[in-house]
Amino acid sequence: MSDQVLLWCVLVVVYGWECACWLGRDSVALITWLGRGWRLRNPGRLVGNQRGGFVAVPPLPPLGTILVASSLPVSLSAQGVLGFVSATLGAGGRSAQSGAFFRMEDLAQIRVRNRKLFVGGRFLAQCDSVVAANQLAATLKVLATAPAETRERELQRIVRSMFQLGGLQTVWNTFQARSRGLRWCTNALFCDLFLIIPAAIWFLGLGRTWVPLLVLLLGLTTTAAVLFHRLHRQLYPELEDERFTHCILVWLSPATSIRAVDTLSRPLLQAYHPLVVAAHFLNPAAFRPFATRVLLELRHPALPVCPVGDEAAVATELFWRSLLLGEVERFLKKRELDPQELLAPPTLVEESCSAYCPRCRTQFTRGTDSCADCGGMPLLPFFKPAGNTPK
Repeated sequence: MSDQVLLWCVLVVVYGWECACWLGRDSVALITWLGRGWRLRNPGRLVGNQRGGFVAVPPLPPLGTILVASSLPVSLSAQGVLGFVSATLGAGGRSAQSGAFFRMEDLAQIRVRNRKLFVGGRFLAQCDSVVAANQLAATLKVLATAPAETRERELQRIVRSMFQLGGLQTVWNTFQARSRGLRWCTNALFCDLFLIIPAAIWFLGLGRTWVPLLVLLLGLTTTAAVLFHRLHRQLYPELEDERFTHCILVWLSPATSIRAVDTLSRPLLQAYHPLVVAAHFLNPAAFRPFATRVLLELRHPALPVCPVGDEAAVATELFWRSLLLGEVERFLKKRELDPQELLAPPTLVEESCSAYCPRCRTQFTRGTDSCADCGGMPLLPFFKPAGNTPK
């Protein structure tokens, strides 16, 4: 194997790594290749751990887009913040959570380190991106400084803002328009790196072509870095350190440069609830089962619903989940989906089944009264259509 072929193989491996995005267990990815037909993806179970897994993005031009949607990793109330959320979007169960509870007056000491939030040096929660971590820290600081009697109204306002479909559409349309130049540049860079350069070296030789090829490559990566810096500053003006790091990587690493749009799009819509993101991008057939899952998790989260026995922590978890549930049900009704219909008992798979788990919908025969996979969730009985007693 020649050195040129070996170098090209290494480049393919590096680029393949850039096409694998790590997601937390409580996040979902929405992926498209041609800009139509969005698909929902959960973090992989095969290659991952308790905290998350990988999701692959389309590697070929026009390079597609990935968006990440995640719920807040904390439960909020007027009394404080709990580093635990009972409802999860991940197919692999809950991610590792701190379970730490802090009173509102303690949140003046909140700090962000990369994607993690700390209160007075104690770990609170980890977000899916630096953008989400900074947004959550800003929200907690607002709540901490708000008068106690207005915090509940502020929390209701925060939840309502997470379900503003019109605001999401505006953000997405703006991003599409502003990122057009960067998309053209990254697609051109892909063609240069994997088509033009190999073809030129194969037919003309490295000695005769390396100078113009290097100039072209540097020109494209420099253009991508400039466009990336400009768009990142418009979208995330407060993240100066992260912007500098990403710009250097985009400029010096062609494989990273090709996926520059992904770096910008991943945290773009994390201020919105995953249900709203899914409602905008998924077709109705794909949205309905996801809406059912979100609703089931809020109505029947896996046990235990709170990892600590502190009364304020238990009340915080219940308040936050109830607040989200109410907003989710209102959102679904606006989209002409009946929450009660989505929560209807599953179709009986066997006559011997007498009950089902309200969360995972697994069906059970006689002699079982709880679902071990859902933490000991009590089962619900099947009823015959005529209203007879359970079988």
